[in-house]
Amino acid sequence: MRRNQGINGYLITLHKSPCVLHRFGGRLRWDEKIGDCFANICDAQFCYSHEYLGNTPRLVITPLTDRCYITLTQSLHLVMGGGPAGPAGTGKTETTKDLGRALGIMVYVFNCSEQMDYKSCGNIYKGLAQTGAWGCFDEFNRITVEVLSVVAVQVKSLQRGDPGRPEEEVLMRALRDFNTPKIVTDDVPVFMGLIGDLFPALDVPRKRNAEFEHTVKQAAMDLLLQPEDNFILKVVQLEELLEVRHSVFVVGNAGTSKTQVWRTLYKTYQNMKRKPIYNDLNPKAVTNDELFGIINPATREWKDGLFSNIMREQANLSGEHPKWIVLDGDIDPMWIESLNTVMDDNKVLTLASNERIALTPSMRLLFEISNLRTATPATVSRAGILYINPQDLGWNPLMLMEQLNLIHSFVNILIMDTGTESLNTIYHSILSQHLANPEHKVPSIVSRLCPNVVAASINLHHKVSQLFLPTASKFHYIFNLRDISNAFQGLLFSGYDCLNQPMDLIRLWMHETQRVFGDKLTDDKDVDAFMKNQIDIVKKNFDEIDESLLYEKPNIYCHFAHGIGEPRYMAVTSWTQLDSLLQEALLSYNDLIAAMNLVLFEDAMMHVCRGSALLVGVGGSGKQSLSRLAAYISSLEVSQIQLRKGFGVSDLKAELASLYLKSGLKNLGIMFLMTDAQVANEDFLVLINDMLASGEIPELFPDDEIDNIIAGVRNEVKGAGLVDSKENCWKFFLDRVRRQLKVVLCFSPVGSTLRVRARKFPALINATLINWFHEWPQQALISVSMNFLKKLDVLPVTDAEERKVGLIADEVTKKQQDCEEDLRKAEPALLAAQVTMAKVDAFLDALINYDKENIHPEIIKSIQPYLKDEEFEPEFVRSKSAAAAGLCAWVINIIKFYEVYCDVEPKRKALEQANAELAAAQEKLAVIKAKVNSLEEQLNQLTCDFEKATAEKLKCQQEADATTATIQLANRLIGGLASENVRWAEAVAR
Repeated sequence: MRRNQGINGYLITLHKSPCVLHRFGGRLRWDEKIGDCFANICDAQFCYSHEYLGNTPRLVITPLTDRCYITLTQSLHLVMGGGPAGPAGTGKTETTKDLGRALGIMVYVFNCSEQMDYKSCGNIYKGLAQTGAWGCFDEFNRITVEVLSVVAVQVKSLQRGDPGRPEEEVLMRALRDFNTPKIVTDDVPVFMGLIGDLFPALDVPRKRNAEFEHTVKQAAMDLLLQPEDNFILKVVQLEELLEVRHSVFVVGNAGTSKTQVWRTLYKTYQNMKRKPIYNDLNPKAVTNDELFGIINPATREWKDGLFSNIMREQANLSGEHPKWIVLDGDIDPMWIESLNTVMDDNKVLTLASNERIALTPSMRLLFEISNLRTATPATVSRAGILYINPQDLGWNPLMLMEQLNLIHSFVNILIMDTGTESLNTIYHSILSQHLANPEHKVPSIVSRLCPNVVAASINLHHKVSQLFLPTASKFHYIFNLRDISNAFQGLLFSGYDCLNQPMDLIRLWMHETQRVFGDKLTDDKDVDAFMKNQIDIVKKNFDEIDESLLYEKPNIYCHFAHGIGEPRYMAVTSWTQLDSLLQEALLSYNDLIAAMNLVLFEDAMMHVCRGSALLVGVGGSGKQSLSRLAAYISSLEVSQIQLRKGFGVSDLKAELASLYLKSGLKNLGIMFLMTDAQVANEDFLVLINDMLASGEIPELFPDDEIDNIIAGVRNEVKGAGLVDSKENCWKFFLDRVRRQLKVVLCFSPVGSTLRVRARKFPALINATLINWFHEWPQQALISVSMNFLKKLDVLPVTDAEERKVGLIADEVTKKQQDCEEDLRKAEPALLAAQVTMAKVDAFLDALINYDKENIHPEIIKSIQPYLKDEEFEPEFVRSKSAAAAGLCAWVINIIKFYEVYCDVEPKRKALEQANAELAAAQEKLAVIKAKVNSLEEQLNQLTCDFEKATAEKLKCQQEADATTATIQLANRLIGGLASENVRWAEAVAR
């Protein structure tokens, strides 16, 4: 109420009519005729939205606030958005909200973050479009550039919508018609299904310009092309993309009419008197320096580049007529990255000479390419995409009326549509020639299976492609024709040595397909599914086979199966044989090169035999060690980079150049081994990607070094019967490098690093044989444990001591039993003597305490005659004298006791000795057991420390991934603000 009273008082004071209220640099006006309130600012007029926003505090109005209001309302008047910029706390958000309040419009503020993707942005747009509210996106620069790119295009598409249609229809049509051009034919039903889910029961016709389409058809006929509807649609889609994007990729295989699409649009513009111009060039035909220019390091003289010259000339042309630069050549990261600032919203080409050439509003970049395999997401997000499917166009658009063009297009289409039949022909020709070669002496009973092998290979490839689809964790499940070729490459190593019977060829095929397809699989479930399908395909394609032989293990073929140094590709006969061969190689390696502690369980032995180029496994799984052993067996020199402070891309280039010279000129076999830890800079993988994809790394050698290389191989080129041209010599050099220089990458699957790298550098996946290290099986863990325990003498000693103590204890028990038995025999005599003597008077106490265990031998001798006397018997003597009878009984029993005692005494001493030995042995055993317990405690502690270290490693990896992502975002932000530096500098100067 106070606020309204203040305003009314202000009006009365100024004698203003209550129908007009001046605010925010404009005025609110009530229109009596229409019966509604309008806001006017400059030449912009808005209907007041009457949204009750509460009695909120007023914003302090400054001249800068008025400027913001005018700028924002003018932008809204032109159906555009606004972007207030400035330091934190300067009122950007509050100014926007206050303008909304002035117009009676609800303003929703969204705090943006890196987690926002195009879907979440799309949901916000839908809500804003349905409610008519404003969206204020705070911290908008934190959204990733890929998302911003999609957002920008969607906003532009919405702005070009039909103002007469409901917002929902405009949004649906914008999303559908903007994305359709880039969708592959097979995915169109899926995409349309998604659109249908988002906008159920909504079918908005495509916005069409009949007059323009008629002009396009006429242009097609002028170029002697058939104006098929799908072809015309592609031309129209290209025109629509060029309206909202200044860079467009026209993507499609050779012969799909990419060139004809843009030429038809160009002809359309000519017919419309728009006076278009274009310059086309192949960026792959020249070097980067020739493309963008270079400064002579000696004279500092600038030598202009081809692209920079073309762009400068077009930028200097006046007029609004369309100006295109057409780049006809596949994308290479080395030159496309130099166009980043041209393709993004900066629209500026920055040259090494510090010249900045701006793209004018009428200029466009057109990229005519076959695929986007080597393009990074940052590159793709900067351009619109028009994908031309062969199935989209059919035959007619390419039926050129000029005979030569007709033949050329027909051949291209024929090559694309050949399919399974052509694959059968190609691979059958390759394999049959190999098996029929007289040098290999392959029996006809084996060679006649060639068609079966080819059919089984193609069937298995199709089955694997359908069964094992890529996911976030199985991103490398990509299977193409290169996999079939790799399998056949293994088959071509075979000869009479390993192919005697049909089953030999079948088992060889199973080994090769397992190596190519099965080694990629990440878990036992997938491996089991693959092996089941492999067996099923064998049964379907081969007749009269012994199924039991299909399951025999091991099924491994390698070049050292019959001895190291005897390179014959043959089957390993048994695990024992393979273990013996590898142990021999390991001992030799340890003696000649370096001590390497390896336990060769079955999985490890299989890894050595495979020789893959990308080994994926967690740390400690043996990737490096097994690679080194495989290199030693193959007589390859192992090379690894040694990181040091400041080691950069130029240093890696120097290392690779040295390896190229060794392998290409000296013909040395080399394994280049690279691990995660050695990828200090992700740009390293740009070089590795080129190395794997084609073998040719741009700017690896200066021109004078290239001349030396060509001179170094010229004689060998002549000796091979080839013309010693520069091109042939360079190709000969690169072919030898690719043959002799083996790249082995040992990467970890932990975190998202490998997945991101695979997306950025596709050759890591496409141009390598992948060997995924699974968890160690039980047998492996036992092998490793026993190997290490053998080095400790504690356990064998413990076992021996326990056995020894057991034997002693048994002996003691036996002796103790003997002694007790003999003593039991003596006890009655002793007891009788004691009873007898108990009746004797006291003066005979000495006899009772007689030393019965130590009777002198003379006494024993003297008493013998009496003992032999028949009358020396107690009962007979008792008839004469009772006292004498007692003494007689005492003498007889004492002698009996003494005789038994003499027999028992040695056993008693032996028992005492045995007990002493038993006590000593038990004491020793107790010490050993205490030591074992101590070692077990140490083992438990080490296991705990290992698990803790593993968890910390995983945490560090995740933190490293997060840090890398933050750095990338920071670099993008810095790059995005680069142009602001110039503006700020100019502002300071003023």
